[in-house]
Amino acid sequence: MRFSVLVFGASQVAIDLEPLVRMLRGDDVLHGWTHTVPGAFVIGAVSAWIARPLANAWLGFLSRDGAADAFSSPITLRVALLSAWIGTASQLGCSASRCSLATRPTGRHSGAFC
Repeated sequence: MRFSVLVFGASQVAIDLEPLVRMLRGDDVLHGWTHTVPGAFVIGAVSAWIARPLANAWLGFLSRDGAADAFSSPITLRVALLSAWIGTASQLGCSASRCSLATRPTGRHSGAFC
């Protein structure tokens, strides 16, 4: 089974665009619909659809100079989707653990990370 680190990374950046925009706006809540399971699924699919041709173009550029065979095989849609969904799911897990650590004993968030 293959895995694309390029698509994985792109999906992680994509899912964190919403918290970035919310931080820049000064919102109290950073994680919205993108940090839900359905939101992560959609962002993963869109990330795979956008990042796959870009990653394949980059790998093609790297392989034109006689680089290793690892660069010469294109990223399939299945590999791109799997890599993107692992990226968004892992980002959900990281965000959830940070938010649970920022929760006060009263059950209210401290606002430090969430």
